[in-house]
Amino acid sequence: MQNPISFHSIRSLFTPQEVSYTSQPRPMRVVADKPRKFNVLATIMPLEQVGRDVDYSYYEQTPIYLTVARQNANLNTKDVLFGIFQGPFADNKRLVFKDVTNDIVRLLDADEILATRLPELNK
Repeated sequence: MQNPISFHSIRSLFTPQEVSYTSQPRPMRVVADKPRKFNVLATIMPLEQVGRDVDYSYYEQTPIYLTVARQNANLNTKDVLFGIFQGPFADNKRLVFKDVTNDIVRLLDADEILATRLPELNK
């Protein structure tokens, strides 16, 4: 039986092997059918724009998508939530957010909100 930690067995793993090519490889070119849409929720928005969208959601009572950064113990998470705000936007204040999909009310800090997106209405 061969020792798996011996010098020769380890060296044989790194010995170059000769590879024979039957034909020259051609670089692949991928052409997209449609240009990709820019995902707003993947970015970090300015606080003023977040405030405008939060106020619009509150006064019009329309649901809004949020990207929220939170810390659970040692784990940093980035979640996307969908719901309605229960109060207007204010800097350095907690906001009451009602999740539409789960009927959960959450308290969010203003600085936890990274991005917002209002749902597009089908016309």
